[in-house]
Amino acid sequence: MLLNLILGAIAGFLTPIAEPHLKKIVAQMVPGKLPVGHSEFDMLTLIILLMAATVLIALLGGDSAAFVLLLGALLGLFGKQVYKGVTGSTDDEDKAP
Repeated sequence: MLLNLILGAIAGFLTPIAEPHLKKIVAQMVPGKLPVGHSEFDMLTLIILLMAATVLIALLGGDSAAFVLLLGALLGLFGKQVYKGVTGSTDDEDKAP
């Protein structure tokens, strides 16, 4: 449990440092521009770092049940933006009858 706390604190600390690197990686992986705001990208970076921390905890033999929860939250929070970025659709196309 203490390992979870320590790695969570490290992930929170590294979020502003890792964000520019994550933006470069996402820009290379996704052909279109993702409609993700700055605060949303901060949250995306934190969630990815927390997922990496839970993987590390699992490798060290700890309880990493939060991984599935974080993955679901990531997909639930950013699913629409990722779909729009990959397909290139806009809000105007979604509202058309």
